[in-house]
Amino acid sequence: KEFENYVKDISFSDNYYYVEAGTKYYSEDFEKWELFDGSFDMPVSNYSGFTAALKDSDIYISRDGLNFEKIIYKYKKPLYIDSIGEYFYYTDKNTLYYSYDCLKWDSISFNENIYSIGMINGDILINNKIKGEF
Repeated sequence: KEFENYVKDISFSDNYYYVEAGTKYYSEDFEKWELFDGSFDMPVSNYSGFTAALKDSDIYISRDGLNFEKIIYKYKKPLYIDSIGEYFYYTDKNTLYYSYDCLKWDSISFNENIYSIGMINGDILINNKIKGEF
């Protein structure tokens, strides 16, 4: 498909590809594209059956990648949500918040602000340094 604008973001979650190219679309086969609700941020998956997306800083979760339900979240609302391995996460300064299902969140604080996060063999990499496991 040729999009009307340059593709700014792409993600894959629960058998769907998502593309943001001025407008947001989703596809199962990368050929037939449907409009995706543009009020959501790009969805992310933890590859364990859940897809999450933000909408006005509220967390929404989906089991099928298309139908999202708002999560009642009583803590500080995240500026973004991403995934690594089987966890969703977001960071705030030196704290990493992580969750398997976006319902129960745990946190780990580090001695430095978090600028990058990664994972190698189950170990968390914070700013390219191994910090342990989730």
